[in-house]
Amino acid sequence: MLLSKVDKVVSDYIVKLGLALLLPRLYLEQQLKECIVKMIQKLLVVCLLSFMTSVVSADTLLINTIEKNTTVERPDRGMSRAQVENLYGKPIKKYSPVGEPPITKWSYANITVFFEHDHVIHSVVNRK
Repeated sequence: MLLSKVDKVVSDYIVKLGLALLLPRLYLEQQLKECIVKMIQKLLVVCLLSFMTSVVSADTLLINTIEKNTTVERPDRGMSRAQVENLYGKPIKKYSPVGEPPITKWSYANITVFFEHDHVIHSVVNRK
């Protein structure tokens, strides 16, 4: 009986000692896993942000390129149809009004002009 109590105390001590030795290792492994997960999350965020930045900058460059094309003279916003026809001549094609307010489009060789009612709202250089 005494021997079994001693065996139990010794075995409990061994189990406690073993867990004490094992716990720091488990704790370190858990910290390592958490650190790796955080690093992967940060890497994904950085990749996503860099991808979004490249897309945004590409759009900006395209818009800047189009806006810089000022070698072709275009009518100013607010000009009337009569003024546009006096300066640029008869258009190659006049499109029917669309929508409300009515938007009309006139096509010339190098430009396209958009009117709302009787005034220019926008003009663009045609692609070649």
